[in-house]
Formats: sequence, C-alpha cells, structure tokens
Amino acid sequence: MALRLLLALTLLMAFGAAGILPPHAPGIVWVAAVSEVRPHPAPAADPGPPSVRSVPPPSTTEALARTAAPQPGQERLAGEPPSTTAAPARAAASAPQDPPPAVPIPAAATAEDLMATLAGFSGKSNQERQAYLAERLFPEAGLTDITLQRVYYDGGWGEEYGNWDGLHNVIGWRRGSLPEQQRRRIVVGAHYDKVTYPWRSATPGHSDGILDNGTGAALLARLAREVAPPKHDLVVVGFATEEPPPFFAGSTTYFGALSPEERDAVLAYVNLDVLGRGELAMVMNSSPPLAAVALARAASGGLGLTWRAVSLDVNSDHLPALSYGIPVLALTSTDYDGRHIHAPEDRLSAVDPAAYARHYATIRAILEALDQHFAGP
Repeated sequence: MALRLLLALTLLMAFGAAGILPPHAPGIVWVAAVSEVRPHPAPAADPGPPSVRSVPPPSTTEALARTAAPQPGQERLAGEPPSTTAAPARAAASAPQDPPPAVPIPAAATAEDLMATLAGFSGKSNQERQAYLAERLFPEAGLTDITLQRVYYDGGWGEEYGNWDGLHNVIGWRRGSLPEQQRRRIVVGAHYDKVTYPWRSATPGHSDGILDNGTGAALLARLAREVAPPKHDLVVVGFATEEPPPFFAGSTTYFGALSPEERDAVLAYVNLDVLGRGELAMVMNSSPPLAAVALARAASGGLGLTWRAVSLDVNSDHLPALSYGIPVLALTSTDYDGRHIHAPEDRLSAVDPAAYARHYATIRAILEALDQHFAGP
C-alpha cells in the first residue's frame, strides 16, 4: 500500500496514453489507456512481429472505427463488452449472442493451495509478477479477454526502491449469466507491484512484496474461477504501479479510461491489499451499502469481518474509484503496520496460512453475496 495520501495528486493524474505493444503470450490483447485527466506523450506504436495477431478484437475494432478522432476517455478497453447504452448496431456487432457456459466450481481452496499460488510471486521483479498473472494465473483460471493496459510512469525512482518500467494493468473477465442488456459488472482489483524503502528496516535487502501485495494479487484469478456462477460480469484487475509517487497510477489509469457509461455499469469495486494476518477488515472509507451486504453475509456464515480505520498504511487503489463515484469495498488485514511492508521483512513467512485461507473464504462469500444482491430475487 502507498505510504502517503497525496490524494489531490492522485485524483488529478492518470497515466494512460496511446501505444499498442506486441503481446508476449497468445490470447493476451495489449491496449492503450486513454486518460480523461491528463494526456501523456506516448512512444510510437510497435506493430509486433508478423506471427503475432495484433488486430484488436471486434469490440475494439468497431470502437476505433466510430470516428476519425475519438474523444479522449471514450475508447473502451479491448475485450470489454459494450455498455448497455451503446449504439444498437455496435452492441449487435460485438456482444456475444449467448452467455458462455458456466465455469466449473472446484472444491474450496486449502491453505496449502493458496500459499503455493502466493509463492509464485516470491523472488520476482515487478515485470515478472505481471507475467505471472497475465501468462499463467489468468489463463489457467479460464478468464476471457485477458488484456494488458499500459500504465506510464515517469517518477524516476532509483533501482534501490524498485523498477516500474513498462508495466501494465492485467485485466480478465468472467461473464455473467444474465442477458447482455441486463448485465453490469463487479470489479475486483489488487496491485501486484512491490517497493522497498531502505530506511524502513535495519535488515539489508529488498522487500519480496508478498504481504504487500502478493496476497491480494494471488487471489484474483482464483476468486474469478471459484465463485458461484455469477449473474453479472466479474472483472478482475491486477493493478500496476500502485506503490511509487504519485501513487495509484494503475487504478487511476483504469478508472480514468472508462467512459461515463462504463463507470455507471460498475456496481461495485472490491479492493484487496495486504491479506493473511489477523482478521479480515473493511477500511472505513468503504461505501456503506456494500459494507452492509458484506457484514450481513459474514454474520450469516459465521465468518470473521471487522473494520480498520483509514490511515496512510491502508490507502490503496480504491481511492481513484471513489473519486469517480464508484461504490467501493476496501478489504485488508488487521494485524500489520508499516514495519511489515516495504521492507525485507515482507516475505512469505510473514503470512499466516490459516488467516489467509479464512480471508479467502470470506472474500469469496462476499463476492457471491454482492452479485446476488444486485441481481435481485
């Protein structure tokens, strides 16, 4: 999580810009983000090697063909379904005729399963963590329209803190079963990047970024795969570049690139940051209607859920969503502070496997409850 609020900067800056990059793995679409707040100069587009399919999917092709000069902020992400207010001809051209078959629900994950997935983030650079999500976890979970959205960062921090060059948001979809005209979306996000502040600890070395925030990022694909078949679309996003100032660049890019209609289609944004220690907690700037659903579901199932006060340690990617008027539920742990993150002490051994499994089970139940709440009886 970011150490400083700097909320004014966060809400005024977005790092999306044009520039389509060649994919590194099949089935992944690379797209540019378009900032509604502040444009950023972009490098020339690279069409990629001839063997790589660089043509956008139909929904993006049609979006780019709508006008010769699209208005900033209106371009949709590759792989996103059209909003329900889109022109009928465009919706007919890009929307699936029938919902895809439901994803089989495996048995509930064990603590050993969860820790094995989490261990895949250990020892990896930020760029390798991105690839772990985009090229392994998301495809293995059967997610569709896996998209890499470029996040530009020019903060100039040195290598002793971390490296954020060329990072992207990683986006995947699990389609809901409601008809396309009725479906909206629940977005679940967690940043995957890590940072080391050398002054945080007398212990030499770098943070492994497991608590902050491998614990959140490692759950994205598993949650999308294992929740009960949703009525509404479930979108999971691994956010890049949450850590370095001015903070929250990935989530600011993502929410800033959505059109007003697409933001209206987001029923809830659920943020996961620093899990697996103590009890699962909602940050107190979570939206009250979503918190009420979460608390009711936790109480009905005997699941642990409490509150955590707003502080510098719990500021995270839910803040840009809030700035756009999107309801948020920010989830974290109770038993950590600045001594446990951004330092060499942030490693796999800092996670309590039993607590991590409890948190996962509660988050899964909350997502199912939110989907049912918005779907109605």
